[in-house]
Amino acid sequence: MNIKSLCIALLILINGYASAEFKKGTAIRDAEIEKILKNYLDPLFKVAGLNPEEARIVMIVESALNAAALPNNTLLFYTGFLMETENPEEIAGVLAHEVGHIAARHLVRMYGAMENAQKVGLLGALVGIAVGLLGSPDAGLALALGGSSQALHTFLHYRRSEEEAADMLAVKYLEALKWPIRGLRTFLTKLLGQELLSEKLQDPYLRTHPLTQDRVERIRAKEIKSPKAMPNLFQEQHHRMVVKLKAFLWAPEKTLEKFKGNTPLDLYAQSIAYYRQADFDKALSLIETLIKTEPTNPFFWEFKGQILFDSGRIKESIVPYKKAIDLFPESALLNVALAQSLLQNDTEETLKEAVMHLQKALQKETDSGLAWQYLAIAYGKQNKMAQMALALSEHGLLTQQWDYAKEQAIRAQHFCKKSDKEYRRAEEIKNIAEQKLKEEKKGLLP
Repeated sequence: MNIKSLCIALLILINGYASAEFKKGTAIRDAEIEKILKNYLDPLFKVAGLNPEEARIVMIVESALNAAALPNNTLLFYTGFLMETENPEEIAGVLAHEVGHIAARHLVRMYGAMENAQKVGLLGALVGIAVGLLGSPDAGLALALGGSSQALHTFLHYRRSEEEAADMLAVKYLEALKWPIRGLRTFLTKLLGQELLSEKLQDPYLRTHPLTQDRVERIRAKEIKSPKAMPNLFQEQHHRMVVKLKAFLWAPEKTLEKFKGNTPLDLYAQSIAYYRQADFDKALSLIETLIKTEPTNPFFWEFKGQILFDSGRIKESIVPYKKAIDLFPESALLNVALAQSLLQNDTEETLKEAVMHLQKALQKETDSGLAWQYLAIAYGKQNKMAQMALALSEHGLLTQQWDYAKEQAIRAQHFCKKSDKEYRRAEEIKNIAEQKLKEEKKGLLP
């Protein structure tokens, strides 16, 4: 198989299908929803003395109520939690609490106390989630929420003293931001009634975050001088996030029955439902109506590009994707989406442009596996063998495929001079991979 054929095969493998169902446990990404969540996280990270640029978001398709802080400033969200929150105050309260765990270094304590076997299970779960985000959701699913899921629950089990400390930090952060405190209390109150249920019937959040009535009452006592509601922008964004998740996760027929009105949110949900039914003409007509009413919304333009791409109108998808990036240039996901369309055109100009957008995405998200995969394809189509192999080695390093990372790093060095920056980076990757392989052989890797 020649390079061009290999690249086309990879694109077919990586791309999804409009009508695909999201299986339970699948890791998903969405530029709009992540932007909404970052609107909470960035201020909370700042007031907690953390770097907002280091905040990472992972969303898992799961109906249970759960949100949790993971290592490396990562926040995990079950879609059930996002969809079942009644208002943005609840999201703000829970996120403030989880940021409190990060700032107080409770995760470091838990990780240090874990047995090595548990650490292996935890890292296996996290790598599995990452693989699901890198472009192979089914491959990641088995690792992320299969046999390793217990490791996550074992890791995420806070002491009551830590829960109380995180509560008080949450209150501190919310007060500093002049955000309501009541959302944390109302969310926890929902879970109190589950305490007498068997563990299997409880929501994961309750199992990993010990809860008492005293904690709820202490939070209630702090509410007196607290604002009653988040700013209007958060209210609007919360409604849009919930509707969008339902439209993508519910059966399309249910979505069309539930959202049959003429409001912008109804039309958005209908457009998504028709898209998932592969009725692209109806989906396109509805999103174009929304663009006319809200022309500066980058996510409407993004969805128009997605509809056109998945309906086979690849060249036409480039313009709306570019418009989306003009409106939201810092989004790594939008830059990757545009690059995907550009890669299908196979001209020298579009390949150069695709590389530029992928490099821009990687400046924002160095761990974007999909960007590394697409970059390898772009370089392959340009017959830049050293750069292609180096991109593949970066992807191998990211997914902890040490043998593969080493193999591709050596291959990259074969195609370039020792004075080239590509050679030096390949040498770094090769050394890292060799060290990891030695540690793995000795059983030293956690």
